[in-house]
Order: sequence, then structure tokens, then C-alpha cells
Amino acid sequence: MRIIDVLRKLVFPPEIKCVVCGKDLPEWRLCNACFPTLFSEREGRCVKCGRAIFGEGRYCMSCKDNEYSFERVLGAFDYTNSTVGLIYNFKFGNGKYLAKFFADEMAKKADAFNVHFDCIVAVPVTDKVKKKRGFNQSYLMAKRISETRGISLSENLVKTRDTEEQARLDYKARATNLERAFAVPDKKEFIGKRVLLIDDVYTTGATSNECAKTILKAGALEVYVLVAAVTPQRTVVEKRI
Repeated sequence: MRIIDVLRKLVFPPEIKCVVCGKDLPEWRLCNACFPTLFSEREGRCVKCGRAIFGEGRYCMSCKDNEYSFERVLGAFDYTNSTVGLIYNFKFGNGKYLAKFFADEMAKKADAFNVHFDCIVAVPVTDKVKKKRGFNQSYLMAKRISETRGISLSENLVKTRDTEEQARLDYKARATNLERAFAVPDKKEFIGKRVLLIDDVYTTGATSNECAKTILKAGALEVYVLVAAVTPQRTVVEKRI
């Protein structure tokens, strides 16, 4: 290998690139030009789930038509355009290093809840899924947020059975698919606590809602949801048709 190639790899390691445009970066994996493409401030936001909505109103169509067990959802980014590839790389492209990036941006959003959280818990996966993927992406983000914010990390939420891929199901089937799929082993840990639930993407709310219901049944006061990305209103409408 030529000396110039060795030096180039030392200065710009091959794994340190902007995951959106591929530009070499000395320190981080998202360049300044691509960062703004991950979140839009132009549209309004649903006060319940935090997704971008179009037109007037405080709630998206999904939150108008359904009741959810969680208090509120906030996302670091919108699940559109560049973010789709970023999330995919994180979950399926051996992009574990992106956990820190997402978690730090999510932690900034968490301040908007203006709530003192007693513990953080990640949306769990089954052992089968974890073995196949190598990790639980939600847990990695939850662990980072716990460390940086000084909030206790709980593992007292487990997934008891494998379910169909949510992305393959329509709106109603998603909720049915997850019924009684989660459990709380320690029946006393969540009693009287405000819990921050961590997930990667908020789409229809089925996963967040089922997890929140399970945690509330275990005695928690409230459950708030913090995600890496939320889908816009139009995506949910398409899923429901």
C-alpha cells in the first residue's frame, strides 16, 4: 500500500463517512450539509405524537381517531428522505456507532417534555431477533441517554414472543400483532414512576402503545416516548388505507 493511502486512512478512516452523502469526515458520520435534511421545522407538529402535520389543527389524523396509553411522543428527526437510510444503516448495516449520534440528539429533545423521569426503558426485542441482528438498537440508545442524563436504566420490560414484522402489516393488524407480546418481570419496579420509553421509529404508535399499556399495568404513573424518528402524517394515512 502506498504511503499516501496509509496516511489518508489515518486521517479519514474508511468507516468515518457521512452516511447520507458518503463524504469523508475526520470526526463524525454526518456532515453539516446533510444534517438539516433530517428534520423539518416548516410543518406543524401533532401535540400528542410529534409527527409533522399539514394544515391547521393540533393533532394528526391518527391521534384524532385513537386513544393511546402514553402521554406524548417526541422524535429527534423525521422519518423521511435521508433519515430512512440512516435508520436502516443503524439497524441492518452494522451501524452500531450511530447509537451515540441518535441518542445525543434524542436527549436534546427530551428536555421539551419538561418532566422528571424516574427511569428509562428500551422497547425490547426477543432473543431470536437480538441474536440475528447482534444488538437491540433501542437499548443502545437508551443506555447512552441514561449515561448522559443520569437517569436509571431499567431492563424490566421484555418481549415474550416473536411477532410479524410491523412494516408488513396495515394499521389495525399492527396493534393486534403486538397484543400481550410484552411483559414486566418485576411487578414492583415501575410502581409510582414516570417512565421514558425509547424506540427507533414511531409509525402508527402500536408498539409504543402496547409497551406503555404493559408498563402502566405494572403501576407506573405515566409513560413518555422518545424516538430517533417519527413518520409524517401522510405515511400513517397510507398505512391505514
